[in-house]
Amino acid sequence: KSDLVLVVGLNRTGKSCRLRWVNYLHPGLKRGKMTHQEERLVLELHATWGNRSEDICKKL
Repeated sequence: KSDLVLVVGLNRTGKSCRLRWVNYLHPGLKRGKMTHQEERLVLELHATWGNRSEDICKKL
């Protein structure tokens, strides 16, 4: 193991660090319920693009 891991005491892989950032720590992450406007937008985009969820998420 690297010296940094031993000193800090973390036992995470690069993948687990990335997932933690994306799902919990990212400053742009919005928590809570969707607004009615966001729900409408998702339905409109789904009608246009189908199940292309990655593209739909980029528009939100």
